[in-house]
Formats: sequence, C-alpha cells, structure tokens
Amino acid sequence: MFPIEQVNNDPHFLLRKAHAATSSIGSATVIVAMLERNGILKISSVGDCGLRVIREGQIIFSTSPQEHYFDCPYQLSSKVVGQTYLDAMVNNVELTEGDTTVMGSDGLFDNVFDHEIVSTIARCRDVVEAAKALANLASNHSMDSNFDSPYSLEARSKGFDVPIWRKILGMKLTGGKLDDITVVKELWSRHEAGMHIYARASAKGKRVQSNMGAKNNAIVMPDANEDATLNALVAAGFGAAGQRCMALSTVVFVGGLKSCENKLVERAKALKVNAGTEPNADLGPVISKQAKE
Repeated sequence: MFPIEQVNNDPHFLLRKAHAATSSIGSATVIVAMLERNGILKISSVGDCGLRVIREGQIIFSTSPQEHYFDCPYQLSSKVVGQTYLDAMVNNVELTEGDTTVMGSDGLFDNVFDHEIVSTIARCRDVVEAAKALANLASNHSMDSNFDSPYSLEARSKGFDVPIWRKILGMKLTGGKLDDITVVKELWSRHEAGMHIYARASAKGKRVQSNMGAKNNAIVMPDANEDATLNALVAAGFGAAGQRCMALSTVVFVGGLKSCENKLVERAKALKVNAGTEPNADLGPVISKQAKE
C-alpha cells in the first residue's frame, strides 16, 4: 500500500511501484485507472486488459491491446526479459456526468463484442448487476464452440482457420476463448450541482447541507419502531466498514426518537471488528490508515 499523496493520481507511477514491490514469480497483464477531481480519467495499461467509456449508449473511447503477436500480449514479469512500466500505454479521457466505464481482462473483450457490452449495461439496473451480467455473458460465449467471437474473428484475420477440407464444406474457425474473466463497471458522477447550490446559498447567508459522493441520509419519524430502526441504521452505516458508496452517513431524528441516539452509539461500539473470514466478525478492517482516520 502506497500513501495516497505519493501516488498523486498517477496510474503510471502506481504501476511502476507495484511491479517493483511484487516478489511473486510469473507474469500478468495489468490496467490501472484513476479519476481526478476535474473529471480526467488517467489510464495506464500493459497487455490486453481493456477499458471502454460509454456515453449516451455509444462507446467513445477504447484502449488498444498490446501484443507481440496474436494471443501473446505484453506482460509485466518477474523476469528481466519481460515488459516494464515503460512499455505501458497511457491514456487520458475527460469524463462527463453519466459516463459509464467498463474495465476488464481479455476474458471479457475476447468473448463479448462492444455492442453487446452497451446493450447489456442498458438493461441492467445498477453497476453490480451489469458487471455480473457481462461476466456471465463472457463465460457463456467462451464455452460456445459455435459462437463467432471477437477472438475467433481476430484469429481468422491473422491467418488461423480450420483445415482446407473443412473450408470446402463451408466451415470456419469459431468459438470463444476460455480465460479468466474480470469485470469492473462504474457510473461516473461529478459534484458540480451540489457545489453550485452550496455556493449560491452560502453567498446569501443561507445554511446548506450539501451531501455529495453518493452518501445516503436517513430520516427517522416519531412512529418508527425503535429496535428495528436501530438495527437498520447500524447495518446501513457500518456494513462493509462504511466504505461502500451508499453507506449511511447522516441520520435525522424527527420528534420523540432523539433518545435513540445514545442507544445507536452503544450498538456501534458493540460491533466486533475482525478479519472477514472470522465467524464472529461484524465488520472487517478498513483498507488503509487514511480510511481509518
């Protein structure tokens, strides 16, 4: 883990430091993406992991795979003969409100066409559902010997195909590629609206609570069931160590339930922090010292 201020929104730097700190024997393709506050997405990649940016149903940016030859991508390796961070492809993309990014291993892009990625995302309700749907689609295509996949299309374009006697019978090389499949999907949103409202209101002496960054608020009404409410608040506020994007950060008690505040504090104090693999753990540790503070 490197200090956030040291990384300084530079995926190329992070890739270099991570490679230097890795002692495992082997090699791997890699892609790192970081979003700056001004909406610039910085990408550094080695090999055939990829990233797509989708805007209003259209792919507006795609990374390009790096290969020595067909099906032999660049890789960071524990051996001196492998590629280094100097071989990485670096891209900067300016995102706008509502842009979607899909990042994945070659197991995704070798088996799923770009138009399938767009259509799959369009019919999914949230990022988790979309990521799972894309991974499942890639897995199904990879095991379908009759599917004319991006991988089989590229193979034929490079001169690989079925024997001549099969060609005479009208056959061609088809099928997906069995491979590891990793999918990360995000919907990007800026904070201009919240900042604009805050600036306009505060300039006129108005008090504003401008919650940005996808945090949730809870309003507890006087007739709420006390025990059920406390259980729900603790789960919403502290589940996943409070580090999920929709974690509850603010509770407003209306009327006579202010007495719940002390009870809520006591329940929070009673939570057991331990490794997530331990059966008695209520929540796992946070990911860094900065997150704890």
